[in-house]
Amino acid sequence: MMFLYVKKISCVFVRKGVCRTTSIGNNVTKQRSINKKVNKKFLYTLLLINLCFYSLFFLDDTSSDDSSSDDSSSQKKYELVETLDSRTYLSHNWKFRVGDNKEFALPDYDDSTWERVDFPASNFPFDITSSNFFWFRKSFYVSMNIRGQALGYAAQKLPDATHLYFNGSLIGTSGSMPPDHYFGTSAIPRTYIIPEGLIRFGDKNVISMRVYTEKDAGDLKLPFITNNKDRLNDYSFQYTINVLIPMILFFLSSLVASYFLLMYLRNKEERFNLYICIAFFLISIYSTGLFIEDFPLGYLMGTKLWYTGLFLAQMFLAFFFQDFYRIHSNRIVKGVLAIITTACCIVLILTPSVNDAYFLINNVLFLALVSPINFYLLILTIYAVKKGNTYAKILLIGISLVVITASYDIIFVNLANEPPMWLTNTGVVLYILSMFLTSAYRFVDTKKEVDKLNIELTQQKNAFFRFVPTQFLSLLGKESAIDITLGDSSARSMSVLFSDIRKFTNLSEEMSPEDSFHLLNKYLLRMESPINANEGFVDKYVGDAIMALFSESPLEINENEPNSSADRAVKAAIGMRSQLDEFNSTHEHNQDEPLNMGIGINTGPLMLGTVGSTTRLDTTVIGDSVNLASRLEKLTQFYKASIIISEWTYQNITQPQSILMREIDLVIVKGRTEPCRIFEVFEVDPDDIKELKLKTRDILDAGMRRFKDQKFKEALTYFKEARGVFPNDIIPLLYIKRCVTYLKNPPPQNWSGVFRVHG
Repeated sequence: MMFLYVKKISCVFVRKGVCRTTSIGNNVTKQRSINKKVNKKFLYTLLLINLCFYSLFFLDDTSSDDSSSDDSSSQKKYELVETLDSRTYLSHNWKFRVGDNKEFALPDYDDSTWERVDFPASNFPFDITSSNFFWFRKSFYVSMNIRGQALGYAAQKLPDATHLYFNGSLIGTSGSMPPDHYFGTSAIPRTYIIPEGLIRFGDKNVISMRVYTEKDAGDLKLPFITNNKDRLNDYSFQYTINVLIPMILFFLSSLVASYFLLMYLRNKEERFNLYICIAFFLISIYSTGLFIEDFPLGYLMGTKLWYTGLFLAQMFLAFFFQDFYRIHSNRIVKGVLAIITTACCIVLILTPSVNDAYFLINNVLFLALVSPINFYLLILTIYAVKKGNTYAKILLIGISLVVITASYDIIFVNLANEPPMWLTNTGVVLYILSMFLTSAYRFVDTKKEVDKLNIELTQQKNAFFRFVPTQFLSLLGKESAIDITLGDSSARSMSVLFSDIRKFTNLSEEMSPEDSFHLLNKYLLRMESPINANEGFVDKYVGDAIMALFSESPLEINENEPNSSADRAVKAAIGMRSQLDEFNSTHEHNQDEPLNMGIGINTGPLMLGTVGSTTRLDTTVIGDSVNLASRLEKLTQFYKASIIISEWTYQNITQPQSILMREIDLVIVKGRTEPCRIFEVFEVDPDDIKELKLKTRDILDAGMRRFKDQKFKEALTYFKEARGVFPNDIIPLLYIKRCVTYLKNPPPQNWSGVFRVHG
């Protein structure tokens, strides 16, 4: 909002060059004394030109009809309106006086004693000490040649609240006067159509203006007589500039204020968006005074409201520039600026009259407050450009446009002339657009940075989840990795799966480290797929070993299929064995012997959580259930089994009969005191092996029942029978050895058939 006040500032300088007196009559007298000092040669030249000009009219009219003869005699005294092809400017011989009397509008009123003034006159002095009413009269002659055509009175701006009379009849108003309330006219071009019945064709006509003002000066713009068509054609562009541009300024400021408010609500850390939002909102309030025709609270309250909004807008613009450029953005500078601006606004609000308000605005506040702030903003912008701020370059262009348009208006105002159009408001609109473009440009850049950052964060997130699965976070009740803290934990009932490649240490000794890693990664890639497919997740890779977890609350539940954690863990183990067989069949490992692995599964309570220190965290699961699953994996080698599950996993399988399993022992593993029945899953064994194990399953079950009842002789018979059916099965062989041993050395009476594992 730079230099929106240039008309007010320029008026101050113009006033200093105008002779000011306390009475209008004395002012005119002194003005005449000044005129006598003008170069006489210049006056003689103008007089000669005028005589030639009038002689031409006189000679031309002498050859016309009687009516024209009358016109020519009248035109010696009054200006002549005889054609509508061009404008007839009413610039000379206006009469004026202080006071109010409705008879002043009468066409035959004697105004010979009134003072004289020529239009235009910038900052014409109004002596409001005796009265706030002023009358202006202008007599002119209308030719009979244009009888029957409509006439219009056009003025670029009326002095203030005005009633316009033509030959004593009111033809138009602008603003409002007492006794209702006082409201001045806005700077809008006016045209008033004169009814044909009021016009005295071939005779003198009188335009009268009744003006009410509470200001001590005003502009008398150059009026002219024309027709309605001419007014529409010639004033349409000026009307656009003087009315639509301020309206555009209002709506654009409101729109941009809403835009920056949304930007602030989206990211409250960027407080400069709030500052610019408030500034544009205040500018929109100020802009209403540029085109509004009436204000319910009166002109004094409106003036205070508009200019208070303008001054506060300057303050918030300064806050915006400071934070946006990150220059002088501190509380001390903002506090000083806020105190000064607030004090100036309070002084303005307390002014008792319009004249005092405008004197304070023009002579103090604009020069002492607004000018320094805008100069400060310009310096900040130039400094930001030098610092390499890309956005400051766009704002500097906007400020430059305001400076150029404001300078254009200042030149014409100081020349006491009306420019073809006022450009300052247009410059302000362009400045607002530059700020909007700056924000849009910055938003695009920010979005690009955010998109780039999102990609990086997504990559980091994906990389992080390679170390800490999302399922683990969910089980801890965390939505993000940043929510994890040391000591977070959660008690769960889960199925734990351990797998390990048998004799991988010996195998890796025969390979280079690179080949070992290559083989291991290919193997692990295949093993992970069945785990994920059954809604489990890998918690850890420990060398060639895998620890996977299966929650009792899967993401997807198929009611038609068993879906407990035990069901899914066993299915995953079967899938892993199938993947290993395929891995071996394709010779991807490039080894002489196929790889083999064991899998142990247990189901039970455990604790998930984080361990470590403030600088290094790790996730882990602890509990007896985890230890047992690890021990079961180690037992697969002893029992020559691929998959061994605990009795608690077996009990949680929804349909155990659908899976090929058999009970193989009752053991107490290292680190435990309670026995555990263990089962072998032989679902993925070769078909001939599966057939033999199925044939011997019932025989082994009968033998183990008798074995636990210490009927070792009967049990030995069943185990030998099973071995006869399947000689390579290690399970009956282990029980045959135990039976022989216990037949020689019977166990205690409280013995329950438990085998204690020491490894």
